[in-house]
Amino acid sequence: GGPMEYATQQRCKALMQNRVQVDILKFSLDSVDAADGGMTCGGRIDILLERINTHTNVASLTGVTAARAARSRAIEAVVVGPEEGEEADSPTPRPGARCIYSVVTERMSDVIHSHVGSPPIPGIGVEDLAAVLREGRPTVLEMPCGRVSLVPITPRPTAYIFGGGHCGQALGYVLPSAGFGVEVYDDRPEFTDPALFSSPKYDATGHCHTVSFKQTEGETVEGEYVFGHTRQAIEACPDMSFVVIVTRGHQCDLHVLQAVLELKEQPRYIGMIGSRRKIATVYEQLKAVGITESQLATVHAPVGIDIGGDTPGQIAIAICGEMLLDLYGPKRKWGGKKGVVITK
Repeated sequence: GGPMEYATQQRCKALMQNRVQVDILKFSLDSVDAADGGMTCGGRIDILLERINTHTNVASLTGVTAARAARSRAIEAVVVGPEEGEEADSPTPRPGARCIYSVVTERMSDVIHSHVGSPPIPGIGVEDLAAVLREGRPTVLEMPCGRVSLVPITPRPTAYIFGGGHCGQALGYVLPSAGFGVEVYDDRPEFTDPALFSSPKYDATGHCHTVSFKQTEGETVEGEYVFGHTRQAIEACPDMSFVVIVTRGHQCDLHVLQAVLELKEQPRYIGMIGSRRKIATVYEQLKAVGITESQLATVHAPVGIDIGGDTPGQIAIAICGEMLLDLYGPKRKWGGKKGVVITK
């Protein structure tokens, strides 16, 4: 609330005046402290404050920008230094030093590399980095140089909506408000108009794709098959990819679901709309072409939390709720790979 924001602003001014490079501002408030401070709620929050100036390692900042642009994962390590009034056991690296560890999935392991122009910080081990990947949350380590902040850089979760009809349009409106990027696919150009999916929270221009949901031998197809040019984006970041299948008919649903299940890297979430009878029919057809029971078990169908609604808006909210539960709920997973390897 306001008092916390004010205290943070005052500490930022002090950093600038005292030429301190980096610091952590801690708030730990029980309900009494919060009430006395004029806040509406309590809790604990640690805020990393850092001066960005000509002495900042620009190469490491570029690594953060590159990771976000590529929808890849990374870990940012920043040396904060000792607590006020204490001395570090080691004078190096100095406060403000940082390293960007990029994360690449190779052969079912997360391989962690220190970014070019960003030397690794001594003492940070593979288990420290693996824990940040698993939890998806920042942490602070006590090192000889003082405190070191580890912050996961995770891509924005992206929803790949197959079907631009009423439910697809409702999803395009709801999901950006919940923090999702949106990509829309349909084989009818009139249902990939960005105006149908843009909202005050999201400009869909460039994120709507006319594709073919079915491709037979010798057929001339307008547009690209199922994923268009975004297949690599899904496979590069499966942990933050959510596929929702709401096309105009079960044959289109079948072709899209088959294409999704045949991806090299499976999306974090796959949901398909439909009655239980229709879903059973689609599953039988997919098993006939080699899709396994274990693959089908990963699909949320019927899609969405059962909230009893049946309008497009209500269905979109039910689907969004299920996606958020998968992302932030008690069974959430951030790095589901078998192992973690660190290289210099």
